Amino acid sequence: MLMQSSESPDDEILPVRLYSGTRVMEGFAKMLVLCVGEHSQYGQITALINGGAEDDEERDEDEKKTKQSSASIQDGNYCSIDVVEAKELSKPKIKKKPTRPERTPLAQKIEALNLWLGKMGVVVASLIFIVLCTRFSIETFVQEPRESWDASYLRDYLSYFILGTTILVVAIPEGLPLAVAIALALAVRRMLRGRSLVRHLAACETVGNATTLCADKTGTLTANQMSVARLWLAPDNESDFKSLIDDVHSTVPVDFNSADAVKAALNDAMIHTLCEGVALNSTAELLPLAEGDATDAPRKALGSQTEGALLAFAAACSDGEFDYATLRTNANIRRALPFSSDRKRMSVIAPRRNCENVWRTYTKGAPELVLARCKELQTRSGGTIPLTNERRQ
Repeated sequence: MLMQSSESPDDEILPVRLYSGTRVMEGFAKMLVLCVGEHSQYGQITALINGGAEDDEERDEDEKKTKQSSASIQDGNYCSIDVVEAKELSKPKIKKKPTRPERTPLAQKIEALNLWLGKMGVVVASLIFIVLCTRFSIETFVQEPRESWDASYLRDYLSYFILGTTILVVAIPEGLPLAVAIALALAVRRMLRGRSLVRHLAACETVGNATTLCADKTGTLTANQMSVARLWLAPDNESDFKSLIDDVHSTVPVDFNSADAVKAALNDAMIHTLCEGVALNSTAELLPLAEGDATDAPRKALGSQTEGALLAFAAACSDGEFDYATLRTNANIRRALPFSSDRKRMSVIAPRRNCENVWRTYTKGAPELVLARCKELQTRSGGTIPLTNERRQ
């Protein structure tokens, strides 16, 4: 990083390294990711805590010299770092403790049922064996006493023992887990026909035991994609303000709920000013469409989803001729104040187009804070009208 006190870029270039999990409170920067996951310092610490101690064997040198090619900073807000040769970390050798898979609720119930049936089978088999042996002994040696022992008696006792053992074996349902697995597999096939993919049978068991389902509406009830719903602009004449309540003195501006309405109401200069403000006062980027996607398919945003929705709306207003990257490059931004919880707004200061001596500040954030700092409204034709307290409301 080039400090502001440095006289030249070669005086004081410090290696900048951030650990995973580090919070950047404010500002903008371009960084190169060197390690992710278990290769990062945080990942190695987590692996040592969860996976056990590290081997005592000496590891090879895990760091190579890191070179910084260039670094710059402007007004304490922008930092750009290019890394030519990054460090290489060898994968730590960790002894992983074998983990026993957690049993599902249905498996626990089946195991408890098998245990109960086994105990009942032992009790019933023992009672039957004792009753049969007692009855045979009374009939043979008490009611009709016999003087000599016959080998056939042993065969009778053995048959009673085999009968008790048979009852014990039959009482334990060894095929019950297999039957349950087959039933779950059939249920998964039925769910697949309903466009519900279940990769693990255990998940099907868990869902079957659910009594209350709490789901986030994002992506479930909605399309998981932000979009601009309304845009308020001041008309040329105060009498053209649209009233949303039964009051002839209402000063609620006209709202536009589509890009087509904006293009029909504004001239090209106003549309360009609108798109320029969206492009400069944002850091998000719109990703290109993937192969096979329709040309009118929405583009995904990289970064803030709110800024991505604004960029998509600006692109729709300009009929696809909106090149936010070129606008940012040619804008010559002099100052950028990032969004923070204290300021609740983001601002960018840049010279006005074709007029270097006139500066323009683009701000977005909480409406009550932004409107409190505004004195005039820009009309659709490019003029301005005073912003009164009534209109702020």
